[in-house]
Amino acid sequence: MHIVILALLLVSCGEGGGHALPDALDAVDTADTTADGTDGEDIPGEEPVCPDHDGDGHTSIECGGDDCDDGDPDVHPGAHDGPSIVDSSVVRDLTGGHDIAIDPSGTVHVVYLRGAGELWHATLDSGTWDAETIGESGYAPSMAIDSAGRVAVVYTGSVPSPGRGVRLATNATGAWTMGWVQSMPLDDPYYPEIALASDGMPHVVYGVTFDYPGNLVYTTFTSGAWAPEYVSDRGVVVCSPAGIALDGGVVHVAYPGQDNEAVHAVRGTGGWTTEVAAGGEVGSAFVAVDSAVHIAYSIHSTVDAEESLRYATDESGSWTDVSIDEDVVWVDDYGCGDRTVGWALDASGIPHAAFHDDGIQALRYATIVSGAWRSYTIDSSGDTGWLPALVLAGGLAHMLHLDWATGDLLYVAVTVPDGVDDDCDTEIDEDSP
Repeated sequence: MHIVILALLLVSCGEGGGHALPDALDAVDTADTTADGTDGEDIPGEEPVCPDHDGDGHTSIECGGDDCDDGDPDVHPGAHDGPSIVDSSVVRDLTGGHDIAIDPSGTVHVVYLRGAGELWHATLDSGTWDAETIGESGYAPSMAIDSAGRVAVVYTGSVPSPGRGVRLATNATGAWTMGWVQSMPLDDPYYPEIALASDGMPHVVYGVTFDYPGNLVYTTFTSGAWAPEYVSDRGVVVCSPAGIALDGGVVHVAYPGQDNEAVHAVRGTGGWTTEVAAGGEVGSAFVAVDSAVHIAYSIHSTVDAEESLRYATDESGSWTDVSIDEDVVWVDDYGCGDRTVGWALDASGIPHAAFHDDGIQALRYATIVSGAWRSYTIDSSGDTGWLPALVLAGGLAHMLHLDWATGDLLYVAVTVPDGVDDDCDTEIDEDSP
């Protein structure tokens, strides 16, 4: 494109004299001309002119650089592609069962065992754990927090004190108080799990050895008393954990049935109904609910040492299941064992899992990224990842797990994979921290 500049200069050089410049200057062609007087082509031996718009030290691939997104300073070759650890700490040593939850203000809460099973509660404050004793002994605690920030913990009571059965502790009054959910001097209750409704009402599920192979009991606080009822007459492997989730007034439970299948039970206005979500030698099962039901379940390692962590959902209208991690290996007690999966849904309905991989003695974390499950090694510093618990908040996955080698209870928070190719290598979120 040519830009023609016309100028007329009139000059007076004094009385009766003077001269005029040409009526117009020559046409000036400024097309593709740069400040250095070149025509914009690369000067031999020099780098091409290419700004770094996001200031990350890498220029755009569109002008010969290597930055696949020059508008995002977190995207460039060498960036970490996958979840990143933003916080980690040792909560306490010499611990056993434990759980994690986050209150409405974003404060991280943990409950855990010390010594001979004494229950403790701790919160994370500016990088430091503030701990307090709950004042009772037990095992297998499960914790939930209501919209007012009140903490509720269910656990199996210790023998001889306070006695065998399912107990509930809460700080709703400002101090810890404890009471029976159900006292069972003749039965062995296993692995209680708790969920709180929007009004703070507790819903609890646990196994009992009333008859072989056992039964699963559900209870809630109604008309001033606990009202226990059997979830199903199918039987249940009671010494393996079950999971509970609420969808409004509907209660969902997942558990390993007497035929070692993953069972989904739902309690609506008409009572309990059950269905098989997946077959196989299921060791434990955990459930989360949004518009669909999402179940994580483990397969006994004696049956299939690999692909022992799987995911079942009825999102399509019928049950389908896939492997969460095709290479994970862990030890399962073939029908009896502690929590093997930390399980949660994010606000978009994407499931997340935390688990122990016995093949590499590490804590692993998995979620669906760009339509497929991806897993990451989060901590392989010892024999980590045992009894994992998981909660999602603030764009982070918060995990609590045990290092079997040291007895340390460990906390770690990682960023949730965002499906972005941060390191510009055409692979999406493939790196472990």
